[in-house]
Amino acid sequence: MGGLGIRYAVDAAIPCYIASLRSVLPLVEALLPADSLGADSTLEEAIDLWKERGVFTLPPEDKRGVQKEWEAPFHDLTMSTLRVTATAPTDQARLLAATDENAGAWLHVLPSA
Repeated sequence: MGGLGIRYAVDAAIPCYIASLRSVLPLVEALLPADSLGADSTLEEAIDLWKERGVFTLPPEDKRGVQKEWEAPFHDLTMSTLRVTATAPTDQARLLAATDENAGAWLHVLPSA
């Protein structure tokens, strides 16, 4: 989203968990017997919590192990909410500047003195 790229941990927790679990699922399925996998419903519970936040379309099957794919809908929702609520010209300018792809470039500059 530009700027410093700092997000709330609570917003990243569920997408992080789902992506982590989905990325190791093939290995877990290879290591554990099939009947033991059905007993763990945490993935379904996490996806239900994710859907409760207002997103109903899951990421593509081949990208479900990527955290960014699970977080993107919430970033888009946050940005659209900010755009709607930023009515003053200074707020709109601030939002545009903060979301520019180069907004955090100053963090990579070496000190001059």
